[in-house]
Amino acid sequence: MMLDSSLFDPYPVDAPQLQAAAEATRGRLDLVGTLLATVEQEHRAMMSAIEGDLATSAQDAPTEVLRVASTVQQQAHYAAGCLEEFGQAVDRYNDASSDPRSISRLNAAYREAMATDFGAAYTPAGAGATLEQRSEAVDLFHQQRAGAEAALLQSLHAEKLRLDSALEDSATQVKAMLDRGPNSADIRTLYRSGSLPIDSPVIFTDVRFSWWDRAQAWVARSADTPEVGSDDLRVMTLNIGGNWKSEPYNSDGMDPGDADEVAKRIINQDVDVATLQEVWGMDLDQIQDSLNELDPDGNWDIEFQSASSKKRFDDDWAGTLYLDQPFGNAIAVRQGDGDLAYQRVDLGDDAKLDEPGDDGSDGRAMIMVAVTTSSGATVNVSTAHTDYEGVSEEAQADQIEDLRETKYPLELLRSRLELSDDEVEQLDTEVTAIVEESVAFAKAGTDPAPEDALKWVYA
Repeated sequence: MMLDSSLFDPYPVDAPQLQAAAEATRGRLDLVGTLLATVEQEHRAMMSAIEGDLATSAQDAPTEVLRVASTVQQQAHYAAGCLEEFGQAVDRYNDASSDPRSISRLNAAYREAMATDFGAAYTPAGAGATLEQRSEAVDLFHQQRAGAEAALLQSLHAEKLRLDSALEDSATQVKAMLDRGPNSADIRTLYRSGSLPIDSPVIFTDVRFSWWDRAQAWVARSADTPEVGSDDLRVMTLNIGGNWKSEPYNSDGMDPGDADEVAKRIINQDVDVATLQEVWGMDLDQIQDSLNELDPDGNWDIEFQSASSKKRFDDDWAGTLYLDQPFGNAIAVRQGDGDLAYQRVDLGDDAKLDEPGDDGSDGRAMIMVAVTTSSGATVNVSTAHTDYEGVSEEAQADQIEDLRETKYPLELLRSRLELSDDEVEQLDTEVTAIVEESVAFAKAGTDPAPEDALKWVYA
């Protein structure tokens, strides 16, 4: 259909309408929340007025009501999430997609080409040309223009077929989600794409959200913000090694009085964010105070995640012993005068990767913050920690194997894609063949000239 030089029509129900429908669905949940609050309030009043066997029998009276209300809330949030998921697909179809191009971009490409006669150029017949020659020049121009337009139309229609297919796939997937109803896999998918509220772990209490789910959910919510530039954010990582040589009267390790030195190192690097591994929680207030003293306009703030608690010795004259001191990771953020903003990403149970072991190993912990730069871009910054001090080689090997089985990216990807052993073996064979072919090609080539050694090297 041709309308105002627009070649293709957008999807008739746009993303904001679908978003509004999803919000309306969630809005009706206020009634359910009011009902729950009323039931719980009246149940508490009743329980305070009765006792004995009657109280025992009435203790669980609202259980079924609460269960049904919770189910209704989960189903409504799930349905609204499916609507938002399709809304995202419609947004890509109408406006956002770049490959294939969206309807608006396809129409813009057609209008731009039309404005330049699709690249065809009219060549006048010249002075003294006959009427027939001038007519032939005009006909030639129109033929070239028509041919160029036909070629462009063929290309644009082919691209729109890909766009239609992508929207149809999304519609099929969302319909399947609705048919299946709330389930762990689909809930986590919707959460990662940003189609469910950020507090979904509180709503869907039976679903175990991983740290990756939570991180992707934050990324999805910042997808419309600008991309981060090379000068937007400076990040440093500093392994404090806080437990190294934690012995009485030994000044070699990290002692309570050394926090100022840590702050100086951070300030000297002129960074916006510093991740600190193996740091004592008891030092962080002093580090933060020192950062703000050295950088009065910095407005520094520090977030901490404990991995374990352990004893700590000071290097003072008394060899002071501190018991059960939190030990783990921290992230320091320089907010300045509104230059940066940040919010800690709730990793839930996955913040603690592992509990301290009987073999002497510390616990393992992870911390993440979402930093918004002055340009509006959002970056997730995270750090994790483990400590092998005092751990036997056998225990280290066991821990590494445990990490490989539970955190190894290729294994996680294999699980998500539900690949069989045969499929993995086939992929491995293909990749190995590509690598071997590349190595053989490189060996067969000629060595570069010495003067080209630093070509294309800028750092």
